[in-house]
Amino acid sequence: MKIIILLSVYNGAGFIEQQLDSIRKQDIEAEIAVYVRDDGSSDNTREIVNAWADRLQVIWADSSRNLGAAQSFMYLLCTAPEADYYAYCDQDDYWYPDKLLRAVCQMEKYGQSMPVLYFANSRLVDRDLKPLNATASPAEPIISIGAQLVCGNCQGSTMVMNRRLCRLLIEKDIKQIVMHDLTTMLYAIAFGTVIYEKEPAMDYRQHDGNVESTLKKGPVARFRQTYRRWIKNRGIMSKQVEELAEKCGAKISGEDAEFCNKVRQYKRGIAAKVYLFKIAPRYCIHRSAVRSFRIRVLCNLY
Repeated sequence: MKIIILLSVYNGAGFIEQQLDSIRKQDIEAEIAVYVRDDGSSDNTREIVNAWADRLQVIWADSSRNLGAAQSFMYLLCTAPEADYYAYCDQDDYWYPDKLLRAVCQMEKYGQSMPVLYFANSRLVDRDLKPLNATASPAEPIISIGAQLVCGNCQGSTMVMNRRLCRLLIEKDIKQIVMHDLTTMLYAIAFGTVIYEKEPAMDYRQHDGNVESTLKKGPVARFRQTYRRWIKNRGIMSKQVEELAEKCGAKISGEDAEFCNKVRQYKRGIAAKVYLFKIAPRYCIHRSAVRSFRIRVLCNLY
């Protein structure tokens, strides 16, 4: 069995050694290779990763351009060596020794005949890995396209997929990518099977270097940061839904199909906006996520 770890790094010198150590300690009988891409680090992240080459199988992907997190991970996925399973990996988390074993044991039941995605909960910790007495998902997430498009509560760094799902994502030649984990989840729901495990599989480090972090920022600063992100990504969610509907066709049905149709129509009529406003709370318990979704729909930013 071969497992490829898809690791995109960017100025991760402060934490990358602990993450690599947690990968080395994975308690599973498999060949593990870390396929890593540097997205433009200015620190010594690359040197640290190279120093682990005597303890881990490290393979470098082309790192000549800065792509941003989403595109960097998708590049890794699309160019990765052949393997049985693929796992997204962030540079600053810490995996539990049984993380990959738990995922593979769940996924082996389905073989490689259909696309399968596994993801799990995570424990929140501070920058020194001290528990914050909370998990990333206090409630079990709803596995539907509509729910993921409202709150996107799937965590990419816990995801493991089989070879069939990896090939599907490559074959679909997806252009509209908000984040790699959301994209992976949407196509896995449409074409295959998704497995969720509520028991945490890793420590999710909270620090001010996290992408889009709002730590140590007041309400006004957080809103300004969020609003700038909305403007920067204006319309990208509806574009992704448009492409998803075109590439998945009849694979999306029922309420998910209705949700996607309303997203495609919401800029042209009040009825679609009303539908999206009303249904959003059914998909997500987090009021802030529902509020964010509604504001973007109201302002034609979604």
